[in-house]
Amino acid sequence: MKKNKQVMTKQTKLGNEVTVQVFDAVMLLRNTNLTALEMVEIIFTLENLVDDLYNALIHAFPQDELCGDCSFCDGYMEDNIHVPDWAKVEAGIAPDAKLFVCVEEGSGHIMLEPTEYKHDITDIDEDMRMRLVDMGICLGEMNESIMDEEVIYRG
Repeated sequence: MKKNKQVMTKQTKLGNEVTVQVFDAVMLLRNTNLTALEMVEIIFTLENLVDDLYNALIHAFPQDELCGDCSFCDGYMEDNIHVPDWAKVEAGIAPDAKLFVCVEEGSGHIMLEPTEYKHDITDIDEDMRMRLVDMGICLGEMNESIMDEEVIYRG
């Protein structure tokens, strides 16, 4: 997950300068100059929003009795295999393409092929994936949803 951020400040007609912070998936509009109380109020509001979003994920992808202990979910805790861009280009694969690992059993060969999808669970930071499992979220089900680009929250 990227943490890209753009910040803009703008003087409003009411005299308050506001700051717009633009991230990959959210935009925050707030007063530029904050008192301690205002900062705490913003933090409280954001924490409530985060709780709501986590609960939506838990509802969308609940773990069953096998989750967390099965190889299906454990496989999503592993890091990506990194293939240098030059190797992808030399193989005729776009540098930003997602790759799928294929194994020829008993041959000692591991092959990588481009996927049909843009994103999967490995686009989520490993620490965050561990946190999601600890919260009761099934990474396998979540991965399917990410690959299919399903909308799971309307709010």
